[in-house]
Amino acid sequence: DYIYIKVKEIRKHKYKGKVYDITVPIDTSYVANNFAIHNSAAGSLVAYTLGITDVDPLQHGLIFERFLNPDRISMPDIDVDFCMENRPKIIEYVKQKYGEQSVAQIITYNFMKSKMVIRDVARVLGFSYAEADKIAKMILPGPVQGSTLTIEENLEANPEFRKLYEIDERVRELIDLAKKLEGMARHTGIHAAGVVIAPGPLDEYVPVYVDKDGTKATQFDMTTLEMLGLVKMDFLGLKTLTELDYMKKLIKERHGIDIDFLKLPIDDKKVYQLLQSGKTTGVFQLESKGMQNLLTRLKPDKFDEIIAILALFRPGPLMSGMVDDFIDRKHGRKPVEYPFEEVKDILEETYGIISYQEQIMFIANRLAGFTMAEADTLRKAIGKKKADLMAKMKDRFISGAVEKGFDKEKITKLWEDIEKFASYSFNKSHSTAYAYLTYWTAYIKTYYPEEFFAVKLSTEGNDDKFLNLLLDMEDFGIKLLPPDVNKSKAEFSIEDKGKIRFGLARIKNVGEQSAEEIVKEREKNGLYKDIFDIAERLDSKKLNKRVLEALIKAGAFDFSGVDRGVMLASVDKAIAVGQKAREQKASGQNSLFGLMETPVEPVVAYEKADPLPEKQKLEYEKEVLGFYISGHPLKAYEKELKGYVVKINKLLDMKSGDKVRIAGVISSIKRKKTRSGNTMAILNIQDETGFIDVRAFTDRMEDTSFLEENRLVIVEGTLEINEEQETVSMNATDIQPIESINRQVKAVRFRLPKEKALNGVAVKLREICQKHKGDKEVIIEVYEKGKFSAEIAAHSDFYVKIDDEFKQDISKILEPHEYMFD
Repeated sequence: DYIYIKVKEIRKHKYKGKVYDITVPIDTSYVANNFAIHNSAAGSLVAYTLGITDVDPLQHGLIFERFLNPDRISMPDIDVDFCMENRPKIIEYVKQKYGEQSVAQIITYNFMKSKMVIRDVARVLGFSYAEADKIAKMILPGPVQGSTLTIEENLEANPEFRKLYEIDERVRELIDLAKKLEGMARHTGIHAAGVVIAPGPLDEYVPVYVDKDGTKATQFDMTTLEMLGLVKMDFLGLKTLTELDYMKKLIKERHGIDIDFLKLPIDDKKVYQLLQSGKTTGVFQLESKGMQNLLTRLKPDKFDEIIAILALFRPGPLMSGMVDDFIDRKHGRKPVEYPFEEVKDILEETYGIISYQEQIMFIANRLAGFTMAEADTLRKAIGKKKADLMAKMKDRFISGAVEKGFDKEKITKLWEDIEKFASYSFNKSHSTAYAYLTYWTAYIKTYYPEEFFAVKLSTEGNDDKFLNLLLDMEDFGIKLLPPDVNKSKAEFSIEDKGKIRFGLARIKNVGEQSAEEIVKEREKNGLYKDIFDIAERLDSKKLNKRVLEALIKAGAFDFSGVDRGVMLASVDKAIAVGQKAREQKASGQNSLFGLMETPVEPVVAYEKADPLPEKQKLEYEKEVLGFYISGHPLKAYEKELKGYVVKINKLLDMKSGDKVRIAGVISSIKRKKTRSGNTMAILNIQDETGFIDVRAFTDRMEDTSFLEENRLVIVEGTLEINEEQETVSMNATDIQPIESINRQVKAVRFRLPKEKALNGVAVKLREICQKHKGDKEVIIEVYEKGKFSAEIAAHSDFYVKIDDEFKQDISKILEPHEYMFD
């Protein structure tokens, strides 16, 4: 009966076109294993039974009317996430099926909202970044989740903002201009997912255009298209689906296990232990620091709580105190209370807190006698703050509940609570669909961490997130092995338990195609001997000078035992010799060596060159890999910096305005003139744990000669944290070259066991001291445990200059505990 009723409701609204006729088997089978539904369509039992979704709406308490309200005039849509690799194929398939001229993507218009327009106008008027940011942040949040007040509304609601407007002439000019521009279209874009399908040629229905990339799109936005009755489909590309597919194939290949995600138990204790630990870097929707903090506080132990986490982790619920209440009620620190006993089963899963739109609908149905269609209209009216409709619904809700015998005062209070928190409530269907993807990625990370990290590292293009994955991987006891043309595959690969080999395609200037050709040739004809061998076996289309240099800089030829500096000096020679050898083979001229029974290969000598200094070696690694792999320049200052600076990945745990000190490498630097004529430098600083943008007014600095890429610096300043986007930046008050920390050092002390000192290390230390002559004392302490300890003050001829190179040299022969600075 249930399914029969729903089918009747689906058929209630007939549509002239045939776009929604999803009875064609090819359509669903074509994408069956590569998509996920993530909107209210997950509430449709018919969609579930037809195999369009895999979420059972009855199991999770999802509502069909949230998807298709019989009173709704516009067509519903199904938001579909596709594997990133298959999304273009799907769009192409739709074009072929319904006609090229009937399908297009959808334009978006980005309008100047209050904060954005203030920042834009401030920039033009010459306000500093800090000034503009301060004024923009005075705009208060709006009544609807994610919105802000208009400038005019903010002048009324925020006395501080109004006062600044009245007393500061520059700010008044800024605000008056911004008010005139507010609400205007700023620029256009292409909707991330939307595709419109017309019953005939699209330009007969709406104006179309082609953007600079050749993408055909409508000139009307999504809302206008829906008003015209055209069908919009959301085809989103979701990287997680691609990653899950790769992980599944890798597990099958390595373990012979064919994982069926839909058959995984959703109550696995080990998976929940991972979630409770907050070690969820790389887990779908749970990657951010804020989310990890929420997981450690909530300690989820059932699937319903994963759904709740995805719904609650948004600015509204976080700022309103809903999340804190939810956590306290779960752990028994606060009592679980219900407005009426009759709604206990509706609110029990969220500890008496209205967290989902579906709960509002169920409450209206049970207490006030609303039909589910009416309840959906109520949900929409409150969520979008439609005052006239809300007034009608309020009377209908209160009178309906009173008629059913409920206390008017208590019902009125419940209405006020619903009205207050409705804009914070979330679509449970959406949250439930995504909770499955969250659980599946967490499952793979729990039971198959090598496969998890190998795939995540291969697909992650953001350097900051990539670095976070590497740090997380270390916590899981997995080591990253450097790139090697004889061992690496194109993508990151698992070499052994706890070992992942760097993928060649991730090396800058190598790329997917060259990486695959290198692996293909190796698998066909054996390992490479050196750079001359690979240059002979692969032509310049597959291995040009840039590719070979990048591979050397990344350390992919270190197995040959030749210094990287020598190899780099020999690249041109290797390419030329390789090309000549290929030409000789092609023309059949094998030289005299070819007449012998056992061919003898000519010996090719490397060019003479100095070995690559350690500092240059690390800089090259960062250039082609995006980070350092064989070491880090800061390692030389590890002892002096301990307790003196904060690691970049810890800054998000602090708050805006906090004064901090960091140390790192300048990855990039941009300089620009402000309207007031000052010079501002924006530095991207990197340490072992992450990146941060630092703004500095260089006109106020005595010395700026050291502000260049790859220089190590110590930065002091104040933090700017965007909690919503989880980004952190810094306004510098002082920047010094890291060498300044050496001024405090008076001597270097070496502490060696007797056996090590006699085993050649003392001789090597003398050579290093002679190489780095300076004015810092050298003290050598030699000991034999339990027998003796002797301290020797070196002659002034062996005094040293303490700099990066000196520290790099001693760190190669001594353990960190064997040297210190006094």
